[in-house]
Amino acid sequence: MTYPSVQPVKHQVGDVVDRVEKYQEDIDLAPRNKIVRHYTITRHWCGHCQEYVRPINTPAQNLRRFGPNVMGYILYACYRLRLPLLQIQESLSDLHDFQISEGEIQHQLHEARDSFGDQYELICELIKSAQVVYADESGWRMNGDNWYIWVFVLPEDGAIRYEVAETRGGSIAQEALGDKEDRVIVSDGYSVYNSLPGNNQQYWVHLLRVAKEKTNLLYGELCKVYAALLLELTKPVSDRDKQYFNDQLISLQTKIYRQQTEPLAGEVQARITRHHDQLLVCLDHEGVLPENNTAERAIRPQVILRKIFGGNRRPTGAKTHAVNTSVIATKLTQNPHKTFFEVMLPLIQETHTKPRANQANA
Repeated sequence: MTYPSVQPVKHQVGDVVDRVEKYQEDIDLAPRNKIVRHYTITRHWCGHCQEYVRPINTPAQNLRRFGPNVMGYILYACYRLRLPLLQIQESLSDLHDFQISEGEIQHQLHEARDSFGDQYELICELIKSAQVVYADESGWRMNGDNWYIWVFVLPEDGAIRYEVAETRGGSIAQEALGDKEDRVIVSDGYSVYNSLPGNNQQYWVHLLRVAKEKTNLLYGELCKVYAALLLELTKPVSDRDKQYFNDQLISLQTKIYRQQTEPLAGEVQARITRHHDQLLVCLDHEGVLPENNTAERAIRPQVILRKIFGGNRRPTGAKTHAVNTSVIATKLTQNPHKTFFEVMLPLIQETHTKPRANQANA
């Protein structure tokens, strides 16, 4: 297509009457040169010790093959961008002219797990000592077999712990939550939490969902009680009228519904009766919600990762996944206004300065 040429101005124009300023943002797609640091490590003969020795406290003493920025990018690409190892390898080559094998990428993930060990243990202790914990679990895959991923969330401190396990049994929740008695566990009603020390707040949304499927009339009445409950929770604990809600639930449990129009109302009433006390625990505690969205939001990214990666192939990989995602999710939750690299790179750089277990000082 041809365009007409612009004719030169033949007449004098006046002064500028207004301006229009526009901006365009872009990025540099050209590969950037990788950073290569060169160290020389000398060795000396010690006549007193009768052996060869190397100097200590040198920059190269704890030298690793790959620097902290490489580990930071791999963690970001794997757990935030959700890229498979092959795509991480390709992106490093395309963006940074950096060559690394899939096995070396996997090794970096395991090395991060070892480096984050202290942080993960701290998260575990915070969960065990918490006053309020939100818990949930979902399916996971281990080399084609059905496993489970658990999440335990402490909103006040921003602590999030993930655990991948072969079982959905109570032993996992027992190990994660410990024996603290003066606490509240908010869950979706899974029975294993009932046997643990402390109080158990039931998830109202599950009750409402079941009621909606089975009985329109009882569902509408439960929605009114739930709406009033949410308003009541805005008051101080001392001003809340728990007896009112207790009476409301008893009224719904004992109400007679017409069998012709509400044949399944009895099933919902039985569920209310079974979990009556656990539906109202939130009224006795400050900051306890009658829903489990906190844990469900925390476990949703793991469900997406499972769909992309298909789970893990070995238990060691599952442990790496649990530790790394726990530390990353916790740190980002505790620092909501910082980027991934602002939060994680200082932690990675700190771990890179520490001696590794297999290194010995000369």
